[in-house]
Amino acid sequence: MLARRTFRVLLVASDPVNAHTITKLLGSGSSEGFQVRAVPRLSAAIAMLSRNATDVILLELDLPDATGLDAVDRLHSITDSTPIIVLSDFREEQTAQRAVFRGAHDYLVQDRFDERLLRQTIHRAVERRPSDTWLCRILSEWGGEAALVVHDGLIRLASARVEELLGYPHGELCGRPLSKLLHAGDFPLLADRPPQILQDAVSPDPHEAQFLTSTGAVRWFQVSTSRIGWSGEMASLHLLTDITGLKAEREHAARLLRRQEAIGKLSLALGIALNEDDAFRVLYEHVKDLLNVDGFVVSRLDVGTRKIRTGFVAMQDSEQDPTAYSLTSLEGEGQSALHRVIQSKRAMYIPDCVDAIPRTPSYHTLSDCPATMDEHIQSCGKSRDTVRSVLLAPMLFRDDVIGVLQVWCGRPSAFQDADLDLLSGMANIAAIAVGNSQLTEELQAQAAQLRSVIEGVVHTVSAAAETRDLYTSGHQRRVSRLAVSIAETLELDVQVIDGVRIAGLLHDIGKLGIPLEILVKPGALSSTEMGIMKSHPGTAFRILQSIAFPWPIAEIVHQHHERLDGSGYPRGLMDDEILLEARIIGVADVVEAMASHRPYRPALGLDCALAEIKAHRNSKFDSRVVDACVELLTTRGFSLDSEDLT
Repeated sequence: MLARRTFRVLLVASDPVNAHTITKLLGSGSSEGFQVRAVPRLSAAIAMLSRNATDVILLELDLPDATGLDAVDRLHSITDSTPIIVLSDFREEQTAQRAVFRGAHDYLVQDRFDERLLRQTIHRAVERRPSDTWLCRILSEWGGEAALVVHDGLIRLASARVEELLGYPHGELCGRPLSKLLHAGDFPLLADRPPQILQDAVSPDPHEAQFLTSTGAVRWFQVSTSRIGWSGEMASLHLLTDITGLKAEREHAARLLRRQEAIGKLSLALGIALNEDDAFRVLYEHVKDLLNVDGFVVSRLDVGTRKIRTGFVAMQDSEQDPTAYSLTSLEGEGQSALHRVIQSKRAMYIPDCVDAIPRTPSYHTLSDCPATMDEHIQSCGKSRDTVRSVLLAPMLFRDDVIGVLQVWCGRPSAFQDADLDLLSGMANIAAIAVGNSQLTEELQAQAAQLRSVIEGVVHTVSAAAETRDLYTSGHQRRVSRLAVSIAETLELDVQVIDGVRIAGLLHDIGKLGIPLEILVKPGALSSTEMGIMKSHPGTAFRILQSIAFPWPIAEIVHQHHERLDGSGYPRGLMDDEILLEARIIGVADVVEAMASHRPYRPALGLDCALAEIKAHRNSKFDSRVVDACVELLTTRGFSLDSEDLT
């Protein structure tokens, strides 16, 4: 017959009824005996432990001199070799669970256990065996989450949920090293060292880790780690929440954000590009910052001729001469990748040209797919295998393809679908910049042509007006030349200077309404005749006001005889009421008229003309205009007699 075994139990319970009930349950008939010592306070229990050997401690959490987890911690500071079983009522069950995480072996809820469960729990504690009972209860509290118990680097327990998520049959994970289940970079995060746990926390802040499934795929989990007792030693309990889908959504959102930021930065940079070449150079700098590329090519399509030319080339961070590459036609078979992208208006990703060419000879012929890249490779004496991964994105402007952006890498499968989306977005932004630049150049050319027509008409009208008065022939042209030079000396805007030029050529057009006998009268004019002569600015205004010049030509001409002190005509304007352009033409008109011959007097000479404007500087004439005119005629060598046309 086997010897009867006695378990030495230290019962720490302040409730005498509970103490009596438990003592009675352990004292009933059994093949094994229990020697129970009951004390009501934690201090008495600590004293008892110092004097008597104890196999197991039954501990209530609500004591007169200790409450909650403090009792567990204080007992562990006295002895970490004696297993502790926590006794709690249903209101303290969560605290009891935290006590298990803090090193207690197990817990029992009052009124939920009988003699058999009590004895079984004590047996397991004394034998240092993990309690399936408490672990199952705890895991059930965490619903659908997965759980692992790890000790000495080995998986000791794995829930059915973690087996399901990782694709392992039931029981197969137990005994496996945790390191075999984790991505290499994540293993230190889940090493079997007990984590530092806050005083009132079930587990520390969770972290994210990558686990490998049975097929080698990666699943992301959020992991909360706590310490537990395992066979008298510390182990780790890892509670896992599958966040694989969430990570994919985050990465997708991050990619979209990066794409949006990249396109935003590119848009700003392209906004200050001066021409097409600058735009392509800006585009290249942004692409190579975002993608791992060995080559970058922009092919431009001339919609009118249907010819494809190379607009920009950069290989291995070195910009190439695009004129060195051949011009191809879009017409014909159109079987190259470049042609297909243009014709379909859809981006294309070729993960491996070397693999694709033999399988699709009518589609991917490297001799023209893409042509520019192959020409560069051959010119460098390299193998065609140099081009492996290729992305091609159409440049769409107003739904028309104006070019194709191509990048390549020497490694196969170097890009992802997201890279193709990014490149397509950047290609379209570049297309808008290039298209707008083209439109701007066309508008500028049209504007230049229109300006040439306007100036031609103005010269013709000006010359026609001067044919009535042979004495003043060339006067408007010379006034215009001098006025433009004054405006340039004052560093006025080009647009303003153009207005001064046109106004100067037309400033006396109102004399078409003056009788010829008054214009060519050799003597002094009467007051009536002078009144008629002074009407010519108003006549010019009425002639010119209906013409939609891009400058205020009619008003400039109307004011060119006005003076700062109000002594001018026809309206007696003063100071800032007079346009600067009119002040300039007014000074130029006086100088040219006094320096030239008139029917009623001989030329007074340039010195007399300069003396006149200097004498009335700041009274009749603008001081800045006078100073600029004097400088031109005295120190800069300007000559009124020059026949250069403006």
